[in-house]
Amino acid sequence: MALRKATTNLVAGAVVALIAAAVLLSLLVSRRAASRQVLSDGSVLVLNRVLVGSRIHLVHGTVLARLLGNLVPSNGVHLLHFNLKRRTIQDFDSFGKSWLVAEFTLSGPRAASSPLVRPAFFRQFRFVIHGEKGIDFAQELWGGSFNRYPEGYRGYIVTSRFPRDSRWLSFRVERRESSNHGGPWQLVAELKARNPVSATISPWVAEPAPIIRHAKGMDFVLRQIAVKPIPYMTNDIWNQFVNAPLEVRSKGVALTNWTAAYVHDEDASGNWDWALARWRSLDPRYVWKLDANFELDSGFPDGALATVRLPQQGATLTTNIMNVPVTVSWDGHWFDASIPTNNPDLALRFVEAEDDQGERGFNGAGSWSQYRFRYGDFMVARNGTILASGWSPSKATFAVVPNVHVRFYTQPKLLNARVKN
Repeated sequence: MALRKATTNLVAGAVVALIAAAVLLSLLVSRRAASRQVLSDGSVLVLNRVLVGSRIHLVHGTVLARLLGNLVPSNGVHLLHFNLKRRTIQDFDSFGKSWLVAEFTLSGPRAASSPLVRPAFFRQFRFVIHGEKGIDFAQELWGGSFNRYPEGYRGYIVTSRFPRDSRWLSFRVERRESSNHGGPWQLVAELKARNPVSATISPWVAEPAPIIRHAKGMDFVLRQIAVKPIPYMTNDIWNQFVNAPLEVRSKGVALTNWTAAYVHDEDASGNWDWALARWRSLDPRYVWKLDANFELDSGFPDGALATVRLPQQGATLTTNIMNVPVTVSWDGHWFDASIPTNNPDLALRFVEAEDDQGERGFNGAGSWSQYRFRYGDFMVARNGTILASGWSPSKATFAVVPNVHVRFYTQPKLLNARVKN
């Protein structure tokens, strides 16, 4: 009797173990299938991994190169027919903020000729990230395409916006055929992976709109933010409009020569951007925090403006505006200007560039922040024709202006959307 009971228990245990193993295998196969898809040209697209953090390191190279690391010389090893390159490390650093990096692999005999590797000149593809709840987030491939590494073709999505509270993250790959239209977008593939982190929701409290901050004798106003999802945008990949009405008033009168020059936005789930975008949204289900810097952008007072002749190529000059030193340099293509960063109530603004014939450049490329700017690649209008290259300025005009920082906490309004619950 005891032997029969022991045998029965052993068989029951074995059956339970087999069922558990079968369930686990089924889950593993299901997850692998969800992260792998054969494309119409026979190439295989795989969602290889999803990482979330502020500094993400990815190592590229052959198995041997990755194993040996820096033991391989910087110029590699070359011996007869044996060649080994040193591994390379790819850093995705957000400087302290959390973001997502998704790695995709592309393989198969036609991978090299795939439009994911050789896309059209326009933004032919977009990746749409969505979860069980909330809106969809459109994103382009990092670098614009898949690239070849020693271990194969890799493509990356790098974004600070995604449904952070979702258990699963889906990546819908979409394609359009024409640069003349924003859509419609056609489905290429849809891959899925588990969200590697759990969202931490900040306990922010939104104020009712309009929100008013008083500073420097002025009112800085944020009215109701509205987010409108759209299927596609003309000539671009994005799928939202964001209306964030900001204004400056004094004694009830709008001051049109003040602007919100820099607005850093973040939502309570952890999504963020260095600058508030009008064409892509954070998660509107959560409270948003806006850190806004307002600046005077026209009607400058006496003494706030200066026009200087650009120094010789490679040289630097310093001038003073309102007792603030402004350092200017010129490399023959780009000019840079900066002021000290020890006064948060001041900012440096670019006004215009011109040459010795009085032609003024416009639509210059560059970058700028509160204390510095860099400009070049200007266009000019000459005899009714727009020239996009070949023009160089000889003088630059800039201003030192007041800067006012304010913070808002607001709950956006989602318009005309079918949001997943």
